[in-house]
Amino acid sequence: MKKAFIQLHIAVFLAGFTGILGKLITLNAGLLVWYRLLITSVSMWILFYFTKKLQRISRQDMLKLTAIGFCLRCTGSHFMDP
Repeated sequence: MKKAFIQLHIAVFLAGFTGILGKLITLNAGLLVWYRLLITSVSMWILFYFTKKLQRISRQDMLKLTAIGFCLRCTGSHFMDP
């Protein structure tokens, strides 16, 4: 339980800290979202690498994740400023 609690706090920090930096950075919304995604992805990859929890994903699972990402991207594009 304690380990999950710490992991939750790390995830909230990674997601929230980039938002705080976003207030200080003068970028358009689309570019800022991509930077937040990059920072969080790289941070989580490093964390998983050093804790030896990186796993291979099958091609079928990769296609499912790509489809989900595409659907989320389409949804998000409707709420961004042109």
